[in-house]
Amino acid sequence: MTFRTILILFIIAITVDPSYASEVDWRINKTMQLDVNPIDFTISRSGKYTFVLTDTGEIMIYDAVGTLSGKIEAGKHIDKILAGPNDNSLLVCSKKNKNTQVISFVIKKQIDTKGSPFMGKKDAPVEVVVFSDFQCPYCSEVAPIIKELYELNKEDIKVVYKNFPLTSIHKLAFKAATAALAAMELESGKSEKFWEFHDRLFKQYNTMTDESILQIAVDLGFDKAIFQEKMKDPKFTQMIQKDMQDGQKADVNGVPAIFINGKLQENRSLPAFQMSVDRELTKKQ
Repeated sequence: MTFRTILILFIIAITVDPSYASEVDWRINKTMQLDVNPIDFTISRSGKYTFVLTDTGEIMIYDAVGTLSGKIEAGKHIDKILAGPNDNSLLVCSKKNKNTQVISFVIKKQIDTKGSPFMGKKDAPVEVVVFSDFQCPYCSEVAPIIKELYELNKEDIKVVYKNFPLTSIHKLAFKAATAALAAMELESGKSEKFWEFHDRLFKQYNTMTDESILQIAVDLGFDKAIFQEKMKDPKFTQMIQKDMQDGQKADVNGVPAIFINGKLQENRSLPAFQMSVDRELTKKQ
């Protein structure tokens, strides 16, 4: 008797004998209620997104907890979707058009910037949000690039700073953020002193000490005792924690993280930033 014959007999046996079947314990983890009929779905390679293709030609994008994050107007000719090579891409197929296309997308994040220090006009058409850490070497490198971007586009952009200290590896980052916010508070909430503090903190990101943080305050004209007392205000801890929560909501998992009108910038060079700004300004025209 050949191996193939034995295999066929085994398959027949387990098909007709229910004793081979084990009980399956299952449950529904989440339900995504739709207003239209789904015709296909796929999940991104990391599981970050679930994509649902509807009979109206829309691709609904859901996050890991089932919240609708956005939609892509793919068109009614699309009849199948597949996960792309990364989380922010999709393969869409059309039998009618006899083709397959790769779609890349960026989900625009809604980031709360109320009360955060900023440079530029409050109602500027382009908002650049920077999540950063004062002891991070990469943040130190990108800071002058952001400043140059601002200088080139003063009339059109607003740069907002959001604290995202990586406290597990940068032991003074939270204190540095507190000091910069205290400087702003002591100047009646004006951002100028914050940015001066910001620049000086980054110049010493790899040599920072408790004393050097306070010395910046003294160099900027603050009374040392008054400044130390101001830093104890719990509101600064709350502000920093709020920034970190906002970052987590925007899927920030490392710094620096720069968003231009809500879109995360993968390329952190000045030409790439400028291209994104120009693209946003073109949309406003």
